[in-house]
Amino acid sequence: MKAAGFWTWWNHFSPLPFAACVDRAKKCGGVIVKANYWTQFDAFKAAGVPVAIERYVYPTQPLQEARYLADGIQRGARFAVVNAEVEWESQPALPMRQLVDELERLAPGVEIYASIDTRGNRTGLPYQQVLIDRCTAVMPMIYPKAFRPSEPPGFVAAAFRDCLDSGQDFQDKPVLPTIQAYDQIGAEDVRAQFEESDRRGFLGCNLYTVGHATLDEWAVFARLVDEEKADMGLLEDNARLEDRHRFAAMIAELAEANARGQRLPRATIDQIMYVLALAKLQG
Repeated sequence: MKAAGFWTWWNHFSPLPFAACVDRAKKCGGVIVKANYWTQFDAFKAAGVPVAIERYVYPTQPLQEARYLADGIQRGARFAVVNAEVEWESQPALPMRQLVDELERLAPGVEIYASIDTRGNRTGLPYQQVLIDRCTAVMPMIYPKAFRPSEPPGFVAAAFRDCLDSGQDFQDKPVLPTIQAYDQIGAEDVRAQFEESDRRGFLGCNLYTVGHATLDEWAVFARLVDEEKADMGLLEDNARLEDRHRFAAMIAELAEANARGQRLPRATIDQIMYVLALAKLQG
């Protein structure tokens, strides 16, 4: 799942200078860029930032929307985000099916992510049913301050419940929430969103947007991402250590079997030979 981890979004409404957006994006897993802004798309890539492509799609031109997204994949985007909102709510399933069919035809193997408003009964609407069925994962828009402008106590957790726990049907697809960092929601509420996502065990989240987050909001997000990366590195180190211990145990078992004049099971010998072959290939 290429969108796992901690991504951010960029769009042309960003009040932050573009160079500062590029610098910020280097601190996270990658940046989701709007289709047709190829100068900025290429600049993120040139700076070594992984990029994905996003399009706010319209049901009146599903084939053209697919072409915009496919163009981004052909330019090097890791995945495509279909951002389908209110214009689709009265539509039948056909336009979304046409869009996804065309995108998969133009970009075989593309990972598609569903950026949708999942409040209420929306996951039961035809366009969302099609998009969720065909996507790799769902990116529900969880915008606490936008949904509850008065910011009552507990409004962050309530926004998550509204979007995730109110009868939504995600068809067993993974969830990677899009969290709010615009309209000056505040650093502590960015932290609360990130931690709620983490508490729920999601494989990451994505911040909307890199250019709208205040200095304090971005600092909190970047620090939390660094902490998560450090934790993941420790887990990987532990896994490698566990693998080494397991291999050492197999070698010891082989030596004991030889001393007894016995043979190890074929499966154990195959595992040892496989590891040795890999080691030889890697020098």
